[in-house]
Formats: sequence, C-alpha cells, structure tokens
Amino acid sequence: MSSHNDVYIYTVTEAGRTRRLASMLPEEATRAHGIKNYAIVGEFSQNPGEEEVFTVNPAYIEFLSWAIARHVAQCPGLVAEAQKQQNGRMLITDARGRAQGHELTEDDVIGVAEIKDGKLTQYAGNQNYRPFNQHGFMVIEPWLNQKIREELLVQATRAS
Repeated sequence: MSSHNDVYIYTVTEAGRTRRLASMLPEEATRAHGIKNYAIVGEFSQNPGEEEVFTVNPAYIEFLSWAIARHVAQCPGLVAEAQKQQNGRMLITDARGRAQGHELTEDDVIGVAEIKDGKLTQYAGNQNYRPFNQHGFMVIEPWLNQKIREELLVQATRAS
C-alpha cells in the first residue's frame, strides 16, 4: 500500500487473483473495517505487454455524487462563488489538469450545482467523471475533499 495525492493504493489477493485498488480510505480504516465497494475509487490492471489501465468504480462515482450533494451547499469556497454568481449553474471541477496548465475536459467535471439567489440548491454528479486520468488522481476543493473522506469513514464504520 502507498499513498498518492491522498489516494491509497492497495494490493489485495482474492481467490488467487492479485488486484491493485485505489481508495481514499487510509490503512487504519481498511484494516479495521475492510474496503467496501463504494470506497474503491477504481482498479489498476495490466495485461502483459500493455500499458496499465485504470477502471473507474461506478459505485464510487455514485457515492461521490451523494457525498458532494450532501455537503456542496456548505462548502465555503463554492458558497462564496455562488454568492457572486447569484443565479445559474456552477461546474464542480477537478483541478488536477488545470494545475498543470491543461484545459478543462469532461473527465474533470465532477458535477453541476444549481444556484438560485446566491445559494447552491441542487447538485447532479457527472457519471463520466474520471477520478484518475493522465494528469493523476483527483484534486478537489480541500473542504469538500475532507467532507468526502469523513463520509467514507462514517459509512465504512457503520456498515461493519
């Protein structure tokens, strides 16, 4: 197991098959409660002679959408932006590519929040969001990132 941008890579063996799984849950949580399906961001795999491939876990994307919808209206940075914009839609995006000087792509759009009278009212996740791409693992607003981690820990301990 190693950490990469606050994403932990676990090598697990199940029924004689070795898998490399990415999760935002630290080792302490997975040791105590296991790795729940929704907590697996995705899986790295590689066929002999081919490049490594990352497959996104749809259950994680669903969890991510749920967690963001639960907390987006309280995120200080996004609330400030919504107050400036007043009405319309706000893209909730991953900053990893832009931090390296690249253009925003569909892979980087986590979801869309509706703004009404300066308040974030609704959130819809992007099922095509890729938490890992050629620019690395997701880099999201720190306050929101912390809330997602807290929700993962709460859910992981509750489901045990």
